[in-house]
Amino acid sequence: MALDLPHRLRYRINMAVDQLMNEALKLPLEQREVFALSLLDSVYQSEQNGGSDEWRVAWASELKRRMAEVDNGTAVLIAADDALQLLDEAIAEAACD
Repeated sequence: MALDLPHRLRYRINMAVDQLMNEALKLPLEQREVFALSLLDSVYQSEQNGGSDEWRVAWASELKRRMAEVDNGTAVLIAADDALQLLDEAIAEAACD
């Protein structure tokens, strides 16, 4: 749901989010993981999912699995620019369908 906010307020919110993101990215990996899980958990706490811990546990497990793949060298990593290009292409293709 998009909020109909005045431009000035949207700008201030975006700046606050940017500042928060920059600070969060300075955290050590384990603290970033906890922060990310807490943030995602807060987003998905709703009546639709009943506030279940099942979602949090599943994502924590998935994050640990992915981190282990990166650590042991079995993950297939994609450069951010390449990933964004792939997303742009997928979006363009979906728009044509």
